Amino acid sequence: MAEVIGIASGLAGLVSLALQSSTTLFSTVQSLRNREKSIRDLRNALQDLDEVLNILRESISTAPFLNSGIIERPLGRCCKACNDFNALIINCSEHSTDNRFSIRDWAKLRYMGEDVVGFQTMISGYKSTITIALAYANMYVFLCPILRAGGGDAFLLGTC
Repeated sequence: MAEVIGIASGLAGLVSLALQSSTTLFSTVQSLRNREKSIRDLRNALQDLDEVLNILRESISTAPFLNSGIIERPLGRCCKACNDFNALIINCSEHSTDNRFSIRDWAKLRYMGEDVVGFQTMISGYKSTITIALAYANMYVFLCPILRAGGGDAFLLGTC
């Protein structure tokens, strides 16, 4: 039992880090005051990611089996990507003013060979992976008591 609590607290910490890095990136992107569609889409993707991460944080206590590499790897990558992209925006904004992100700076903005749209797609992929893990957790929490009561195959196989 102590191992489950230790793993849950580790996952909770990772979720908190991912949430903090995505919130920081959202604040940086919000401060760009840019009306381009790609920036609006990135802001929306980051808001969606924050919502999913908040749901995950709330769900950790009810679904301890989420504490596996299935969820930890995407969370770690998401956290790193948000931190790296935030640093990249800050480093690439040397010619920008408070009101406008410079075209020259915009042209330099690349992460892992991709532009803002590519980064937004990557963030959406992390969000989708986390959402699928949450859906699995909800299904597990809902179905296991039913399978245990009915003596279902999943119970016999030790998966519930």
